[in-house]
Amino acid sequence: MTVETLDRLAITAKWGEIGVGGSLGNSVGYLQASPDGGVDNLWDVADSFLVGRVDLSPCRGGRAISPDSVTFHPGHIRADWATGWGQVSRTTALTSYDGRVVCSIWLDLHNETSREQSVDILLRADFTANVRTRHSKKPGWTPSETRFTVSTESGLITARATSGDAVTFVAGHALGPVRISEPSRAASEWAVAVPPSSRTRVRVTISRTQEAAHAVLEDDGFLLRDEQTLAASISGASILTPDSRIDDANEWAKINAIRVQHEFATGAAFTNNPPQDIAVVRDIAWFVLGAALFSTDFAARLLEFVAQYGVEPAGDITEFMRSAVDPQTDPPARGDHLAMTFHGVAHRTEDFSALVSSPPFDGFRDGYALTVKDDTPLFIIAVAAHYRVARDPIFLGRILPTVVAAAEYLLDQRRADGLFYAESARYIEPTNVWGLATWRNIINGYQILGATTEINSLIAQALDDVGYLLEASGHAQAGSWRDRASELRGAINAELWSSALNSYALTKTGDGMVRQELTSDVVFPLLFGAAEGDRAKAVADLLTSPRVQAPAGARTVPLGEPEYDDEYGLGLMGGVWPNLSAWIAVAVRDHDPDATATSLVTLSVPVLSDSPVQFGQVAPGAFPEWFSGAPDRPPLSLGMAASPWMPPTYTWAVVRGLLHLDHEDGQLSFGASLPPLPAGWSGWGVRRLPAGEHSVTVIRVGDVVYATRRIVGVEADVMLWDVTDEVTASARVVALADHTRLVVLADAPCEVEFRGERFRLEGTGSTCFGSFGLSN
Repeated sequence: MTVETLDRLAITAKWGEIGVGGSLGNSVGYLQASPDGGVDNLWDVADSFLVGRVDLSPCRGGRAISPDSVTFHPGHIRADWATGWGQVSRTTALTSYDGRVVCSIWLDLHNETSREQSVDILLRADFTANVRTRHSKKPGWTPSETRFTVSTESGLITARATSGDAVTFVAGHALGPVRISEPSRAASEWAVAVPPSSRTRVRVTISRTQEAAHAVLEDDGFLLRDEQTLAASISGASILTPDSRIDDANEWAKINAIRVQHEFATGAAFTNNPPQDIAVVRDIAWFVLGAALFSTDFAARLLEFVAQYGVEPAGDITEFMRSAVDPQTDPPARGDHLAMTFHGVAHRTEDFSALVSSPPFDGFRDGYALTVKDDTPLFIIAVAAHYRVARDPIFLGRILPTVVAAAEYLLDQRRADGLFYAESARYIEPTNVWGLATWRNIINGYQILGATTEINSLIAQALDDVGYLLEASGHAQAGSWRDRASELRGAINAELWSSALNSYALTKTGDGMVRQELTSDVVFPLLFGAAEGDRAKAVADLLTSPRVQAPAGARTVPLGEPEYDDEYGLGLMGGVWPNLSAWIAVAVRDHDPDATATSLVTLSVPVLSDSPVQFGQVAPGAFPEWFSGAPDRPPLSLGMAASPWMPPTYTWAVVRGLLHLDHEDGQLSFGASLPPLPAGWSGWGVRRLPAGEHSVTVIRVGDVVYATRRIVGVEADVMLWDVTDEVTASARVVALADHTRLVVLADAPCEVEFRGERFRLEGTGSTCFGSFGLSN
């Protein structure tokens, strides 16, 4: 992956076609942008919000001029203005200096005429956080309540919080006189002279320290260095298929995942609703399944973060915890409220600590007083998935005790019918997060407790995975865990299958009633091996039917069900959630590979659109959180414009579902046999998939497989090297070589140059392939 590849991925949208701004992020900060590419909120992982709105723009009559277009690049955002004398462009980028986030904004003024031009520039800064719904579910009150004292001196604007020690510095070259319109706002307007046939740059930087702000202000090379690092960080799991939309969406998926991989006081973590420091274990687990395929080390550290901070006293895994404070060295005060809201509801912790019996939320973590929830089995599944990829015995040795303790806790929740039951310890009637033990846990007035099909399917996989991990570490009792998994799958089919629904029921309550509600949660017994034979086919047929599949993806509740509503409960009663679409894409891979490919294309469309406003709250290059699921109108994004957990889930769906590649003992595997390709596909390539201590590049052409290492389940033609970066071609390619041969897969006919030799790829199919002898 190169910076040139990042340039190719950039999405340019005309002004008026953009409804929501994009985001940028790195290990130490996160930026939400306005639609025109300015700063909407800037966040530092150590000190929370630095600044709300910052705008540096050409202006007329004291008012900023809207750009003609905005380009959303993987490493920056650029706005462009056409003028009668040349071009004006503004670049917004994030970097880091000495462990602190720095935002840099600069205007490039290009005078193409033979006369000097004068350009009026406006800088505006509002240091309070913007209260907006475009990016997150609902910003909380803490950042927006903070007030600042603003002062200026020699090109530096300083904003000091009136409570606490937080200071934000805005540094700039040749700023005009700064006026302070109210305690938290500052503005400056001045004219810049641009000589004939020349370029002039105006730059400001924002950081928590004056040293960082000034250092980046003088550094013209940081953007190239940072984008080279970004390109290298997403070089794994890159694909070439007959549908470039899937390929490009996969690259954007990795880019978006990297943006939320933060280094908090507690270690590596990511939040499910940036910018904030709440880390939800469910989302961490799904994140790891994808991130392990291209960001393996960070995925391992995420799991170790959970093992260190996310274990409840009984051994189960909590729902969420904070990341910016370490409870061992700086315990938060009980009742200290959160920096941002979560689950779409603004609460102070004391509001809900009184609603549960034990333990109350202590300002650091909370399990919603549920005896069983999906976080615990998902954590085990994620550990096993990561170990299958990395095959790291040191990692396994550190985390295995936590895994076994969590699994033993789960076993205590099993009842006589063989199922595992979730109960709530809430004093009053549990609903919403206190009464929803599943992934759909933000539905006001609704309850999903008891022996749910989802959680029992997850636990069955988790018990299997405990056996796998124990076997990998040399423990003799591995088989007993797998026996328990098999017994549980039998109980799921005996107790939770509904003949009336011809599918699995939602849950079995504690008093023995089976709730006959049909939801797309039936994906879980199919995805995790409880559904087999005719039952698996019935579930797959339902999940790929028009009742479930909407124009934007899969509905959480099928059309025609009594509980269906296209928007209620943040879309969890019939709206479209892209992560559900990805789960289904993997679950049906053996039943309908065409449906898998179609789902991935569907998910890519809003991400890659140069007219995102038609989809509602969609940021170019980002995966939205959820859509309305109505059958009679176009899909409309109503949740977060940039979902932080969905991107790596897309990569997981590509590798596991579309390519049908699994990991087995540190090697890639197709399973028992080579699966069929989607209709019309002649082949595909994938580069640098991690597998144990190595990475593997694979090219599949029909039923022939070329790879840099052996593939379990097929007779692969093993080549020595991935030489893609050494090949020059007008098309996108994946190339392998050994001492005597070169094999190349391309997305179009092209001429290929490799080590001084030229070859021609011809073809009329979905991809072009060539195998050539080498003379040197």
